[in-house]
Amino acid sequence: CTTLSNKETVRLDAISGELIQRDKSEPVKADYNDVYGHWSETAVKALADVGIALPGESFRPDDNISLGDMMRLMAATFWYSNLAASDDSELAENLADRGIITRDEAKAIDFGAAVSREESFVYMIKFMGYEKIAKMNGIFKCDFADGNLLSIDKIGYAALLSGFGVVSGDGGMLRPNSYLTRGETAVMIYNYLTKN
Repeated sequence: CTTLSNKETVRLDAISGELIQRDKSEPVKADYNDVYGHWSETAVKALADVGIALPGESFRPDDNISLGDMMRLMAATFWYSNLAASDDSELAENLADRGIITRDEAKAIDFGAAVSREESFVYMIKFMGYEKIAKMNGIFKCDFADGNLLSIDKIGYAALLSGFGVVSGDGGMLRPNSYLTRGETAVMIYNYLTKN
């Protein structure tokens, strides 16, 4: 939700009504040279056009995304924040301040690690603000052919993302234990922004 006040743009969270503070740093501008013809091209380019991007000339859409890069893209999406060039300690501090991770997790988290699709569902739902709902046991079902591979406590996360149109699976398969690629991350974020 955006409103104008004294010729300044004021951004409000449409759910909580809280003022969104946009950091003053410039968003990353990216013109990737390796996404032409890739199935994620539309999403990657659309996100990059609005500053939801990672630095560099190549996006490497088929590479596994690191936890840090996934978090940086989600921060740019949900917080209007440019943490793309931030170091890991600044990123951890921001994530802990906003409740995405705990202070203890912030001290030990490995931002260079690859992220399973199942883990990405949890973080995406946390950024969206629906974790309390996702944790409600027994009210969700997962209609994907391999839904039985989801951890029991992650079914709500996957079900919500499916319901929001953020994840749709691949040929009826969710592949929750496979690593998330950079292209898949872009598509998840793009789907969230365009279908909600």
